[in-house]
Amino acid sequence: LPENISVADNQSEPEKNKEASGKAVTDFNYSGENNKYFLVLVEDQIHTNLKAIDKELLLNILLAKTMDLRDIALVNIQTYPNATFIELKDFFACNRLLMLGIPSDKIGLPKMKINKVEKYNDVKVFISYSLSEMQNDKHKKREFWNTLKEF
Repeated sequence: LPENISVADNQSEPEKNKEASGKAVTDFNYSGENNKYFLVLVEDQIHTNLKAIDKELLLNILLAKTMDLRDIALVNIQTYPNATFIELKDFFACNRLLMLGIPSDKIGLPKMKINKVEKYNDVKVFISYSLSEMQNDKHKKREFWNTLKEF
């Protein structure tokens, strides 16, 4: 190793990610590769990530945006009930955040309108219906898609 690099540098990295409260940022488990710094949050009480039908809908949505799972980071926020926007932003370095079926205050964001893109702390935030809600409701799906096209 070069003199100015030590193995300990990598091991102390989580220490640098502490917030004022002293609580370390969580190491999030997620699907995808986050290639486009696009964070998608879902909340599924039963499944670790998404049930098959919801995952299929999400993949179709991504495909319509000429994206795929590699472009996003998909997190089931149910696994991280105390996660904050700052922790998520710091961990994923996201510039876009799509929250499906999750109110903005769940992660400490101010109240935001559904299906309206808002900017917060240099991140475009889009709150919409859950994938399950959109599955059987064409109106909700259309409303979501009309906003997503510009996101």
